Amino acid sequence: MAAKHHSVAFEPHVTLLSLIEGQIDELKAALSKISDRFGPFRMTFSQLATGASFYQCCFVLGEEVPELMRLRKSVEEELSKCCELKLSNLKYMPHLSLLYADMTEREKEEALKFPASFTSLLDDSLFEVTSIDIYSTPLSDRSTKSWKCVAEIPLRGVPAFPAS
Repeated sequence: MAAKHHSVAFEPHVTLLSLIEGQIDELKAALSKISDRFGPFRMTFSQLATGASFYQCCFVLGEEVPELMRLRKSVEEELSKCCELKLSNLKYMPHLSLLYADMTEREKEEALKFPASFTSLLDDSLFEVTSIDIYSTPLSDRSTKSWKCVAEIPLRGVPAFPAS
């Protein structure tokens, strides 16, 4: 999709919290405390959507499953003790981004018609959340080339679903 619309490719992800300023060691320590209280869980997606910003151009809305909402709240509470949080939007909207771009509303709607595999995300699709990853994402880099994962903290609590 990124190539078709002359945009940037990026790793699929569901953002818990963004615009955090702090030391990596402090972030890792805070998130490690949380990771013991949460086990892996699954989330589902409800509909294709578009947003007003470059970073929310086209996406799939995630269901507000209880595990995700509790994890998000715990992350925000724990990180606020050691880091500066610059919350741009107080209402959390779980989503899986599909395309980062500056487009008109018409272009966004057309982009979501391609390919049909996006609608398969809505058909009994489950996204397994198994870790909290910390990414360095300079917002000045719209190419995402400098974005990198600096830590991965596995969720070590009891899984919210049976083992398969």
